[in-house]
Amino acid sequence: MLRAPNVVELAKQKVATIPLRYIHEDIENTTHSSSMLFPQVPDIDMEKLLAIETIQSLRGFILHAENGDFSRDLMEAYCKEIQTLAMIIICQLAKALSMDEKEMRDVFVDGVQSMRMNYYPPCPEPGKTYGLNPHSDTTAFTILLQLNETEGPQVRKDNIWVPIKPLPNAFIVTIGDMIEVNIYYIVENFEGMPLDMRI
Repeated sequence: MLRAPNVVELAKQKVATIPLRYIHEDIENTTHSSSMLFPQVPDIDMEKLLAIETIQSLRGFILHAENGDFSRDLMEAYCKEIQTLAMIIICQLAKALSMDEKEMRDVFVDGVQSMRMNYYPPCPEPGKTYGLNPHSDTTAFTILLQLNETEGPQVRKDNIWVPIKPLPNAFIVTIGDMIEVNIYYIVENFEGMPLDMRI
């Protein structure tokens, strides 16, 4: 079995085309806004790496750090703190929406969270790879920590997507589709109703 190159190795090679093992012909092409003034940041969806068959087929793609570079205890402590922060944000959202905090907490009582560590080299053929739709987050919200100067998230201002410049030691909190769609629906369709009847 050939060892699969990791994303960093592919970026160093400055490949002009995507290796065949990563091309998926069964996906729809992504369309980009004509008003986009900035280069697109490719989205890499690593969800399939959770399946044991995929992990076995990509052996060597993700290299587990040895010699203490990766601390499971540290990662678990970090996840616990992020979960606490998430519940604080949920309570603040409830206040902003004039909802009962307990009701909002009950919706997210399990505190389901996922963690992604992504490296975004330029993708020569983004239409041939799996990924997320641009400017979409299907979760309730995301807490993002950017570790370097790489711009990733964008906000819409004056009908133009503008990149967010990373701030050192700061989290970016984005409201996802689960909450945003409901808020939009409430505001657009039920402005005259009491808020507790809108949700």
